[in-house]
Amino acid sequence: MREVGEKCIAGIMADPDQCRQYAEKSIGLATALSSVLGYQAAVEIAQEAVRQNKTLLEILTEKNLFTREEITGLLDPIRMTEPKPPKKKK
Repeated sequence: MREVGEKCIAGIMADPDQCRQYAEKSIGLATALSSVLGYQAAVEIAQEAVRQNKTLLEILTEKNLFTREEITGLLDPIRMTEPKPPKKKK
């Protein structure tokens, strides 16, 4: 295993811009829309993005449903994957 690490894995670096593009093009981000728009509307927007080969950001911008800032906040993969502290019980 050490040789694999030294000869194949050591030095590999992720390309942040490419990773961001992959995340922005992920149709999985549509799950974040269901809590705001409802499940059916989120599905329809996701399907439209796939049909037109566009990102969710492009479709939502075209439909004028949110401001660009709101969309970027909603579809922020970093925000969606960061751990959050547990909610306090009432």
